Amino acid sequence: MNSGPAACSNGHAVFRVLGVAAGIVLATAAPAFAAPPVPGGRYVAKVGDLSITLQLSGDGRHFARGGAGTFGGSEIYGYAECASVVPAYYARFGRPDNRRNDVDRGGVFAVTSRNFQDGGDGVLYLRGRFVSKRAARVRYVVHLRYGGETCREQGTVTARLLPRPRSGCRSLRGTTLASTRYGRVFERRGMDDFGDHVPLLYGCLYRASRPIALEEDSDPIAISNVTMAGRFVAYEFDECPAGCDYELASVNLATGNVRRRGYGEAISLLVNARGSIVWSAKSCDVSVEFSCPYGHPRVEIGSAGHRGLQDLDAGAGVDGTSLELKGSVASWLDAGVQRSARID
Repeated sequence: MNSGPAACSNGHAVFRVLGVAAGIVLATAAPAFAAPPVPGGRYVAKVGDLSITLQLSGDGRHFARGGAGTFGGSEIYGYAECASVVPAYYARFGRPDNRRNDVDRGGVFAVTSRNFQDGGDGVLYLRGRFVSKRAARVRYVVHLRYGGETCREQGTVTARLLPRPRSGCRSLRGTTLASTRYGRVFERRGMDDFGDHVPLLYGCLYRASRPIALEEDSDPIAISNVTMAGRFVAYEFDECPAGCDYELASVNLATGNVRRRGYGEAISLLVNARGSIVWSAKSCDVSVEFSCPYGHPRVEIGSAGHRGLQDLDAGAGVDGTSLELKGSVASWLDAGVQRSARID
């Protein structure tokens, strides 16, 4: 999913921010009518070397940025026109954890982003509207400065909704990875941004029946430690197979929104019915030895709940496999001695 100028590559040009004069108006090249988008839907436009992806949140009110729990997030990549060069660019946009509404109730949206990847900077403007449940008209303008030259790309494209499984949480085929009396999390093949059928992680509640696409589970992304409690699912998200970045997340299957986030290569990951998570993770004592795994291995215990992010314990004697979570209290063994802490 993160092909093209992807976040894990390092061979792209570095851009400088181009100041845009005040008063430039970006028109919305779209019909006068609009419709609310499909909550949790993923809309993709691909024209030549240009790709734009709009990932809607579970409530359909904002675009989700990349990372665990966002099915790749919202992004744009392509090539900007300069006088003598054509540099590649890749930018992510959207709001993490639903902090702001980018899409109004009529399906009209406006986004400004400077979140260009690989150390590059630029200014991205998106304006448009969802003209139906299955399509959005998007007007984009990208401003860059590269090698002392002014670069710009603009245009209007149509982003279309990717197919999703039909309703029917209990009856949908797929490999069930975790379940509770409220719902299930399962993996089955589905369509990615490029039209390929790859393994995708879905979650759904039995009463709602509508499946939510959580993540892609194919190179360069790997999903592990999937678990559920009540209406929440938690899992580990590794964006690169070499272990570039380990993220942990819990997602509310009633809304599709991320509840809590954590970080680390998990030995064990647990979630409670409030969506709070606790984990044990591999680590090493770099103050003693600057190499892993040949250094002094240790295990860390962390949590993310109503008490915020907490470092609960760390050391060579911590047993990461002994971690338990009962309600708001986590417990584990350290050198054979039981320890506990509240995470909510």
